[in-house]
Amino acid sequence: IVINNPWRPWWQRYQPISYNLCSRSGSENELRDMITRCNNVGVNIYVDAVINHMCGAGGGEGTHSSCGSWFSAGRKDFPSVPFTHWDFNDYKCRTGSGNIENYGDANQVRDCRLVGLLDLALEKEYVRGKVDDY
Repeated sequence: IVINNPWRPWWQRYQPISYNLCSRSGSENELRDMITRCNNVGVNIYVDAVINHMCGAGGGEGTHSSCGSWFSAGRKDFPSVPFTHWDFNDYKCRTGSGNIENYGDANQVRDCRLVGLLDLALEKEYVRGKVDDY
């Protein structure tokens, strides 16, 4: 998701709406080139991949994403992956807000949203397959 107010905060990178590699940091080909060049001079690269959730529930809908992919956070519709409402944990979360309210409760931590981020149902084979494809 692309956030313009405040202007492109650090945490926007942790709100994916697809698994396409294109952002203000570069494209998939540019990433491959950078990794090759770094490895050639002995620098190892570690990827920080977001695989537990998608964007925040209040992310709206449209194409305001780094790759221009359409999505609807409210309907949990991410056709670029594709994920639909069936691929999220909302049905399992037992808090009134849908968010983690007690970090000491393992069920909430596993099944509810972290600060409103749409929590993927990683126990589902389809969801794990999409993450694995990424």
